Amino acid sequence: MVWIRFFTGLLVIFFAGKRHSIYGQAYLSQSDIKSLWLRSFLRHLINAFPESCILFLSASIILNPSFNLALIWGIFVLNLVVLATALFIKREQVLVSLSPGFARMFQVSFFFLLGFSILYLLSLWPKIQARFFHLGWPSIGFLVGYLLYIHLFITEARQMSQTKPFEEDIKLKLPPMVLFLRFFMATLLIFAGAGQVVYGCKELISQIHCSPSFIGAFLLAPIACMPKLPALWQRDISLTSLTKRILEANILIAGFFIFWADVLFFKSDLYSTARGFHFCLALIAIFFIILSFLSIKMDLKKRRVFSSITILTYFLLFVYELVLN
Repeated sequence: MVWIRFFTGLLVIFFAGKRHSIYGQAYLSQSDIKSLWLRSFLRHLINAFPESCILFLSASIILNPSFNLALIWGIFVLNLVVLATALFIKREQVLVSLSPGFARMFQVSFFFLLGFSILYLLSLWPKIQARFFHLGWPSIGFLVGYLLYIHLFITEARQMSQTKPFEEDIKLKLPPMVLFLRFFMATLLIFAGAGQVVYGCKELISQIHCSPSFIGAFLLAPIACMPKLPALWQRDISLTSLTKRILEANILIAGFFIFWADVLFFKSDLYSTARGFHFCLALIAIFFIILSFLSIKMDLKKRRVFSSITILTYFLLFVYELVLN
């Protein structure tokens, strides 16, 4: 029964999520929302909606801080693997056709991801763990970093006289009401599918003798990232667009959802539940961020070498943890 629930939820998330971002971005570009802060947050949320639903529901249903930390960093790392796969498959260059401001913010995104990963590594050091208002100091740092990231984007957009900061100009030949209904239905289906897989995961943890962290990072995280896979072979989604979506999704995941998990688990010290596996995921994340940053500036042949290293490293990590569990 649990596997039927998993498979059903997976299919719903995959088919509803593969066009959700396109519908959402198109609808957002047509909306009359004036606040740049709200527009930026909504764009990030749309880019990472399947991941956000699973993270929100898992933190509320599976009351296991260690599991939720592994899920967050499992999604973070796997999104970088999807990016490496895109850099391997697609032939186009990333930064060549971008305006200087847009190219600069691409690089800033990588530095923020690197900073979040290093901050998380520091949070695992027992000697500097401290709590303020029942929250770990790294959680406050993640939230402040995320808000600073949005502020930098808005500042750059204003300097370029943009009223819609770095939004994609997606034009679909659909009436506004039809566009809204498709976006709304896809949103409901993703949320329902996420509920199925999270409840299925909760049952699975109680039934099999396997580390909850392993289940979160290597079973639930791939389901959350699965809607991004069709973009790898869709010609109407450029490599630049996909890279931007993945970077913004990871910024939201690391900058907001670790803070959110710490808020929900305020009675326990979130970071004290981390183990060597969580430390390994953070190190792998730093390695993948550096490889991805270097790859987007290289020609196709060198890019494929770096991407292959990323994909192979993730596969070896999965096999190693599978053997241990």
